[in-house]
Amino acid sequence: MIQLPSNNEIDNVFYKADYLKRIVAGLIDGALIIAFILLILISEILPNEGFPPSFILLFPIIPFLFLALYRLISLFLFNGTLGMKICKLILLNKDLLPLSKQEIINAAFFLLINDVRYYDK
Repeated sequence: MIQLPSNNEIDNVFYKADYLKRIVAGLIDGALIIAFILLILISEILPNEGFPPSFILLFPIIPFLFLALYRLISLFLFNGTLGMKICKLILLNKDLLPLSKQEIINAAFFLLINDVRYYDK
C-alpha cells in the first residue's frame, strides 16, 4: 500500500529559488540602499560645504556597510529583506530550518554562505 504524505509534511516542502528571483530581490535591496545613501548625501552632506576628507576615503565601503546593516536588521526583525518579501523568498539552512542567530549574522555580512540557501515560500 502506498503511503501518502501528511498535510504537515506537504507544508514543509521547499523548492530552491531560481536565479532570476534572487537577482530581482538583490536589485530591489540594492536600489533601496542606493536611495538611502543618496538621501543622506543630498540632505546632510552636500548643503554643508561638500564632503569631508574622511568621507571620501570611506565612500567605497559605505554601501557595503549599509547593505550588511540593512540585511542584519531585516533578517533579525522580519526574517527577510524587502526584496525577499516582494519576491516571496526565504532563507533556510541546510536542514531546511529557519536560520539561527549565528547564521543570520553570517548571511547578513557574507552574501554567499554554504549552509544558507534561498527558497520559495
